Amino acid sequence: MAPRRPLVIAHRGDTSAAPENTLAAFAAAIDAGADGIELDVHPSRDGALVVHHDHYLDRTTDGAGLVSDHTLAELRRLDAGAWFDEKFAGETIPTLEEVLSLANGRARLEIELKGTTLSFLERVLETIRAADAVASVELSTPHGPLLWHMHRREPSISTGMFFEPWPAWMTPELGRRQVMDLMSLAGVSVAHLPIDVIDAAFVGRLHDAGLRVHGANLNDADAIIRAIESGVDQFTTSRLDLAQRVLEDTVAR
Repeated sequence: MAPRRPLVIAHRGDTSAAPENTLAAFAAAIDAGADGIELDVHPSRDGALVVHHDHYLDRTTDGAGLVSDHTLAELRRLDAGAWFDEKFAGETIPTLEEVLSLANGRARLEIELKGTTLSFLERVLETIRAADAVASVELSTPHGPLLWHMHRREPSISTGMFFEPWPAWMTPELGRRQVMDLMSLAGVSVAHLPIDVIDAAFVGRLHDAGLRVHGANLNDADAIIRAIESGVDQFTTSRLDLAQRVLEDTVAR
């Protein structure tokens, strides 16, 4: 019996077709059939919620410095597309509101929070509620305390916690127990796991505990197949085309 189909989340949009974390990349991912899109949200200096991956602007815009040191108006004047291809010159840094409007029933959103304050978290939650999108988003962050506050402020929203491969001194069993304990403490619903620690037995334990499993950034066929056969619920990929071909060959229709 073929395994069931996990959700395919386009990491930063369809980055083969358009510059990452832009409306063009998100629209391309949705048009290509992605189940969801992954994006990153920062606070601007004046409290807006803007979508950009790095904390700094230099790599993918013609600006420089920290995202959070600039106002929304300053960020909107930057070119976020020409670095990828001149035909995307003038592509701007989008706001969270714009991405929610674009997705609107067409794709789930996996939102990584790059801000670290409660006021930032409250603005994110207010924006998601205003878009009636609580049921179609997942919020993730590397900051454990922020995850704890997310769960208490909006218990119905999906939240994700990132994990790294076990250090050399840690046995796999201890690593698995710590994943489950940390998720329980923070009230987190989705474990974001590297492929190295994903297997069917561990995925089954997480499912038995009422938790979901996310394969993190799977960009080669072997990793995608392993994740699918292990029973993950979803995975991110920067190779949307490859992931869809693997799914077609591997998963029951």
